[in-house]
Amino acid sequence: MKYISVDQFIKSTYGKAFDTDKAAGVQCVDGIKEFVKRVYGKVDFTTGTGWAYGLWTKFDTNGCKKYFKKYPYSQAKKGDWVIWNWNSKDAEKSHVGLFIEKANGKVKVYGQNQGKSAFSYLWLSENGILGVLRPLIYENTTKSFLPARGYFKLGDTSENIGKIASFMYKTFPAYTKKEALGNYYGKNIKASITEFQRRTGLTPDGCVGSKTLSMLVKYGFVY
Repeated sequence: MKYISVDQFIKSTYGKAFDTDKAAGVQCVDGIKEFVKRVYGKVDFTTGTGWAYGLWTKFDTNGCKKYFKKYPYSQAKKGDWVIWNWNSKDAEKSHVGLFIEKANGKVKVYGQNQGKSAFSYLWLSENGILGVLRPLIYENTTKSFLPARGYFKLGDTSENIGKIASFMYKTFPAYTKKEALGNYYGKNIKASITEFQRRTGLTPDGCVGSKTLSMLVKYGFVY
């Protein structure tokens, strides 16, 4: 799995068109499939109906559960994928697009095959929206990586500490000693993290919590 932020995905796809599933040319569904492909390196789910609305109505059987969680549209946030039903006001044959914002009965989405083939922004009516699919990588990701207390500290042992140490040694060798490698959160990895926090404007406490983890991701860390 490779963590990709919403803005990173948009920056790398804007103005481009993808026929990710190699079926029926460039479609809106290829947009959400392209996202999954970039995160997981594969696409092994379908709509279940041949149309975008099936992403919602066939959610339990089409393979989407491995990558998304269902939420009502009222809880939509940036990064969710909005699903329109068949015969919706602005999506007669259903549609799927990346949620950006909403206002005055309309929603701004980023997607393919919405006015133009390539990825673009468009305001569409909220009429006919079934709900949103939230990528699991945006669902409590730091909680599953960090220990129950919410941060790693001196004396901890974990495979995830080993991942952090390997990243620091490879990416910031100028201030990360080889002795920092391994699954033990010792004085060497603490010193490296403290320096990283100092250089990036974080509180230099030498612990890895959600803020430090998010900053590591910005520099290329994948977990």
